[in-house]
Amino acid sequence: MSNNNKELTQEQIDRAKSRWILLRNALLKGKITPKHSNRHSGFDLFRKENYSLEELPEDIKNGFNMDIDINDEDKIDIKEYEYILYSKIDEDLLNEEEKNKKILVRNRMIEKSSITLKECTSFDNTGNICIWPSEEVLAYYCLKNIETFDEKKVLEIGAGLGGLGGLIISVYGNATSVYITDGNERCGINLDCNVQLNNNNYDETECNSKVLLWNDVFDSFEENSFDVIIVADCLFLQQYHEDLINLMNYLLSPNGKCIILAPLRDNSLRNFLVKLGNHEEHLSYEKIEKYDDVIWESHLKLKENDKNYNEDIHYPYLLIINKL
Repeated sequence: MSNNNKELTQEQIDRAKSRWILLRNALLKGKITPKHSNRHSGFDLFRKENYSLEELPEDIKNGFNMDIDINDEDKIDIKEYEYILYSKIDEDLLNEEEKNKKILVRNRMIEKSSITLKECTSFDNTGNICIWPSEEVLAYYCLKNIETFDEKKVLEIGAGLGGLGGLIISVYGNATSVYITDGNERCGINLDCNVQLNNNNYDETECNSKVLLWNDVFDSFEENSFDVIIVADCLFLQQYHEDLINLMNYLLSPNGKCIILAPLRDNSLRNFLVKLGNHEEHLSYEKIEKYDDVIWESHLKLKENDKNYNEDIHYPYLLIINKL
């Protein structure tokens, strides 16, 4: 999320361009398919109902704050967006009051979006394409471990369009405050919309959104501002690893933790951990492959049954990073 001068290798650039040119061409032809977009069928962790703004039933509208300028037509093309109503599948996790809580998220539809190559290859833009599966995994993990955030100040970074993890914590948890952030201005507009849509469902938690670049945190927040930072799939461009490590060092309070869910993606995860090891006097970490039985079983089924599923880029490992 910084603007430093470190460069991708030509091989990485060529691979990214070829993959996303296929996607862009498919979009322009109106023939987007999982083959082109390299998206798998998902981990099936939430019940999801999809609506256009016009299709939203009145009973759903009544449960959320629709009295905001959610169209933003001067900045985005509202025809490219839909609304997703999230609810839990595994209701054993929730008490009776929580079972009635749902989350409404505005999301960009790939098949109706004029997505450019720049959007698909720039770090500040990839989250502006859609809500990716790793974000749903992060949200599910946060819900399963919701007590982690009790009376904590929480920051979500690289939240993309949805900020689903931060919204889960705000709606179902007892955090003191939650900030949901991304470095892309268009994502920031959508995150603000999602925070406002759901503000009828926050109890005592104060939930806000903000555009935040990883190399610009010093002017945005005071040192030691957060007890927990959450991140989904933000390690793939390796020139920003040091910015992320510096952000954790600066923003985490003593004994605070960062929860990262990220796939291997060639060597990107390994290389991040190598760099993280250079900061062992301030940060320690644990890397966990099998961290939840439900997610693991879904992963195994996808490996067997979904030809578009590639565990190297789709299965997120769990990193728990602790500030010493």
